[in-house]
This record gives sequence, C-alpha cells and structure tokens, in this order.
Amino acid sequence: MRPTPTITRNSIYGLLGFLMPMAVMLVTYPVLLRHLGAEAFGVFLLGIAISGMTAMVDFGFTLGIAKHVAEDIAKSDVRSAAEVIITGILACVVVGSIGAVVLWLIAPWLASITVSEALLRRDAVWVFRLAALQFPTGLITLALLALLKGMQRFDRSTLLLAALSALTYGGAAGAVLMSDVGLIGVSAIGVVTNILLFGLAIFMTRSLCGSYGIDVAGQRPTLAALKRLGRFGVFASMSSVAPVLSRQAHRIVIGALLGPAAVVIFAGGAMMASVGFSALRSASEVIMPATASVMHGAQTPAAGYRQLRRIYTRGLLASSALGLASMALLFAAAPIIVPWWLDSEIAGEVVTTVRILCIGMALNSTRLIPHYTLNGLGKPEFNAAFAMAGPIGAFGLVPVLAADGLGVQDFAIAFSASLSVVAIAQVLFTELFLWRRWVPRETLTVQDMEAVAA
Repeated sequence: MRPTPTITRNSIYGLLGFLMPMAVMLVTYPVLLRHLGAEAFGVFLLGIAISGMTAMVDFGFTLGIAKHVAEDIAKSDVRSAAEVIITGILACVVVGSIGAVVLWLIAPWLASITVSEALLRRDAVWVFRLAALQFPTGLITLALLALLKGMQRFDRSTLLLAALSALTYGGAAGAVLMSDVGLIGVSAIGVVTNILLFGLAIFMTRSLCGSYGIDVAGQRPTLAALKRLGRFGVFASMSSVAPVLSRQAHRIVIGALLGPAAVVIFAGGAMMASVGFSALRSASEVIMPATASVMHGAQTPAAGYRQLRRIYTRGLLASSALGLASMALLFAAAPIIVPWWLDSEIAGEVVTTVRILCIGMALNSTRLIPHYTLNGLGKPEFNAAFAMAGPIGAFGLVPVLAADGLGVQDFAIAFSASLSVVAIAQVLFTELFLWRRWVPRETLTVQDMEAVAA
C-alpha cells in the first residue's frame, strides 16, 4: 500500500484548492463582464450555477465515497472499496442523467423567469441546456474528486479543481479577448472543459486505484455498498444543503420585509465574512478521511484513540486560532476594504454587517474539526441536526430583536448569534459524547492518557 501525504500537507492542498479557483475567478470576472456586458454575463453565471447544482443533488454519495474508501483502504479491504467506488459512480450516472433531462426540458421556463430581454432569452435557453449537458459528467467528476480525497491525495484533487476553474473561467476570458465569441460560445467552452476534466479525473483515479490494488473495472455495483453510501449520504447531504438553503431563505425573507437594497447589504456582508471560513473549511476537509483511516487502520483501539485525539486537538486549536485571527483582521480592515470594493452609498451599512458577522464566523470556525471528525466516524446525523439548528435559531431570534423596529443588522445579529451558539454546542457535544462514548479506547493505560493530554 502506498504511503499518503501528511495531514498538514493535505490541509495546505485543500486550502490551495479553494484559493486558486477564487484567484482565477477574481482575475477573469472583470474581463468577462466588460466583454459580454452585465446582462449576458449574468446569464453566463446562471449557467455555471445550474451546472454547479450537482454538489447539492448528489444525495451525499460523493461524501460517502470519500469516507468509505478511506475506511476500506485502512482495513486493506480493497474489494469493499471497489464496490463503493463503482456503486457510487453508477448512482451518480443515474442521478446526473435524470438531472440533465429535467434541466434540458425546463430550460425555456428558467430563461423566461430570469431574463426579460427577448433576444437574450433565446440565448439563455441554450446556455442553460449546455449547463444541463454537464450534469452527468460533472457529478461523476465530483465522485472521482471524492475518491481522490478518500485516498488522501488532496494534491491530485487540488490539481483538478485548479484546472477546472482555470479552463472554465480562464478559457472563457481568453476566448473573448482573442476572438468575437459570444455568450453561447463561452458557455460551450464550459462543456468542453467539463469533458476534459472528466477524462483527466478518470486517468488520475484509475492509476491510483491500480497502485492500491483496487480493481474497479472487475467489480459490480452491489446493494450492500449502496446501503452504506445511502445511510451516510442522506445525513451528510442534509448538513451540506442546510447552510445553502439558510442563505437563500435569509435573502428571501429580508427582501420581502426590508426590500432588495437590504438583500444587497446582507448578502455582501455575508459573502465577505464567509471567505475566511470557507478557506478554513477547505483546509479542514482532510480530517474526515484521516479519521476514518485512523479508526479502522490502528493496530489497537488505544493506539487509534491516541492518534485521533492528537489530530483532533491540534486541528481544533489551529482552526480556532486561524478563524479568530482572520476575522479579527477583517473586522479591523472592513472600513477600508468595503468602500473600495463597493464604491456605493450602502458601503457603511455593509461594513457594520461584516463586523457583526465576523464575530459569529470566528466562533463558527471552531466547529469545523468536530464536524469532519463526526463524519469520519460515520455519525453525520449529528452534523445534520446542528446544521438545521442554526437557521431555526436565527429566524427565531429575529422577532425578539425586532421589538423596536426591524433592520438588516437585526438579521445579521441573529445569524451571528446562532452561529456562535451552535458552534459552542457542537464543540461541547463532541467533548462530552464523542470522546467519552463513541471512540473506542480499550486498554488505554495511565501512560496512554498522559500522552493524549500532552
């Protein structure tokens, strides 16, 4: 069996997998906006958003692949790993194909409700249909990315993510700069990019599977593997989708009660405050496959406990410190960054919103390591419960804060307070239940306990 990179190295790769695509988007954004125009560029972004919906409709299969492959490799059970891989990929083919057909059929309706100008609406239909074509290959590529993470090869997954953004946004920007390519042309580049990355992902994962002795081609999908993926995936997908739905619900409610300008203020503040958290989340992803690997690959329960406790403690301290530092920096720099970024009369209100949300995001960074540790131990149902508790608490607090009148900052305070309470609750829950009840530590000696504490 091949050795895997260290957790620190994988965390750095995970962070790069977030920063590199963001850098490409920041550079190409103004180029595409200038050459396509605001309306057409908006349609282009909608097409990307539609093709990116694969991350929300995979029913947790991709996360399940990462978790179970790491677990099976640690146990040297290559047959079970192959069953999980082929079953998960087949499930993604089915879901992706259904999604593609549905999106193709509803593309005219989507265009009619999002685009007002008739000529642009006709182009939008084809942009959305091109996005639909990317659904099956996009979902399978996500599954292959999850496979790379399950093998703890975050270097390869980072390469794929960087190539995806570079070819999608960079290819589109290069096309509009070098030739008179329109909206449909740059969207077609996305289809070609998706196919190229799909082929590259297959090449990477096939060679790695061979090095681990995993014969995917010779294995058939099984009902047992589907049940493994389903049991884990249903709750894992809930914990992933809940924050997305919460953001959209906040925008809808704020828009209905306070108007569209308030939506811009809240959304702008939330986007800026969440950048640091999203970077830390990408760096923390390594904890899930590492946890599964440690607990199923250790020679004794005591050895597994010691190693996992050490990984958890160091990760918790690092993510907490980095989260606090990044949010403190943003809190101090917001009055300078926001007016430069927006150049708008609403900049002052956005600054206030950013600063309120920084407090919640700083505390929210403490729950990243507990979240991925629970997933790695196969207990995503608790993450789902905490993820759903957040928006419930936020919306429940808004009426209390609105006693003297409702403003966008009230939503920000409620959201930040909810993030803080849920984060503290999840850390305490992990300490009280996970380490005391669920992580096996039989034969742990006094010397072992002293080593863990150190």
